Amino acid sequence: MPFTLRPYRRFLPLVYSSGACALITLLLLSVGLVYAEWVAIEDHYQSPGLQTVYFDPDTICREGHLVTIWQLTD
Repeated sequence: MPFTLRPYRRFLPLVYSSGACALITLLLLSVGLVYAEWVAIEDHYQSPGLQTVYFDPDTICREGHLVTIWQLTD
């Protein structure tokens, strides 16, 4: 039974550990505080007790006669 060396298998754990270290480093560097100033739309426009609709005033984008905003329905 011949004995052969497989050098590519020696480096596999190194590749996995360096990939995991790179992923952890990326996650740690991308952590930051995120704030959204969601504003509730007045209650008399909504179904009472069923839902609350919020919008983010920072996302208001006007292009001519078209206005887009982000909304959150809770």
